[in-house]
Amino acid sequence: MCSTIQRGLLMFRNRFNPFGLRTSAAVCLSAITLLALLSLSGCGGSSNPVSVTVTSSAATVDATDSVTVTAAVMNDKTPPQGVTWTVTGGGTLSNSSTTGATYTAPAASSSALTVTVTATSVADTTKTGTTTLTVPAKPTITTATLPAGSVGAAYTVTLAGSGGIAPYKWTLTAGTLPTAWTLTSAGVLSGPAPVAGQVGATNLTFELTDSGTATALTVTQQLTLTINPAVAIAFTGSVPATATWNVAYSGSAAAGGGAGALTYSIASGAMPTGLSLNAATGAITGTPTAVGTFNFTIQAADAFGDANTQAYSIKVSYPALAVTAATLPTGYVGSTYTTKTLTATGGTGTGYTWALATGSALPAGMNLSAAGVISGKPTATTPTSFTVTV
Repeated sequence: MCSTIQRGLLMFRNRFNPFGLRTSAAVCLSAITLLALLSLSGCGGSSNPVSVTVTSSAATVDATDSVTVTAAVMNDKTPPQGVTWTVTGGGTLSNSSTTGATYTAPAASSSALTVTVTATSVADTTKTGTTTLTVPAKPTITTATLPAGSVGAAYTVTLAGSGGIAPYKWTLTAGTLPTAWTLTSAGVLSGPAPVAGQVGATNLTFELTDSGTATALTVTQQLTLTINPAVAIAFTGSVPATATWNVAYSGSAAAGGGAGALTYSIASGAMPTGLSLNAATGAITGTPTAVGTFNFTIQAADAFGDANTQAYSIKVSYPALAVTAATLPTGYVGSTYTTKTLTATGGTGTGYTWALATGSALPAGMNLSAAGVISGKPTATTPTSFTVTV
């Protein structure tokens, strides 16, 4: 176009000054103006520089997925000549045109890739534009083991992964969770306290799915969930094996272990009449009202299915009979003896029956009644020792 304008200017000069004569000021001014216009239009001077800008439909692309890259060229020639495309760092370009291309990431690997897509101006090959893409490593599940659960303790753990494009979606593809346990899509595995029947190990297979589009990447891993038992229940209290009729009794069948509070109950047999078992503490208290030997079994259980039993035996007896020690009044020959009633403890029922032991005798003139009353009038001065039976 510039050469055409220059030829026109030459024709202008030859037409109005065919012999090369001096021209008027007006003619010179017109020529200068025309030259200035030519200069402003780029003829005979420098043009605006070419620049290239590259954009991508996404900055991160999963393995084997594709994104669109687009180039814009400023000050391109007329008609526009656009760009050519190259890629470094991995992957391929397809559907290339002077304004865009499709980038496809390579297969997933254990390391992330940094990829550079370059657009080079056709009109000026010294001018380029680039965009940087990230191809993340293939996704992996980084949770290597599951913490063990325990009977009686609520459970929660968050699974973790790396690689791919976050956020991740988690699912259980094999195995069965304990009753009422859940796995959220965010990877939170939780549930209420396990019971004794759930003790043991279970294999669970988890799947991680990343957020890549159009094709999401997945990875699976099998993990073992172990439920440990609670501490074994063991009886630690003391239950005395003997009791006395009509005398307050105290014992304890308390136990330790299990998960949480224990509850106590009579599993078999019966305790002595008058005694009771505290269901919350295992205490055995009361006053026996019947004699005999009582055999019974107590169970201690927690709320999560663990229990243990312990057998006990309590023998209830009447209190032992004993004569209360006493000093007898002195007697005098010929004088009425000061009445003395013997006393005793123990036994059962109302009152006691007294008698002289075989071979024993009171001083002459004195006697012992069945009620334990010593009375009479001594007739001899000989000191006498005797034995009584109650």
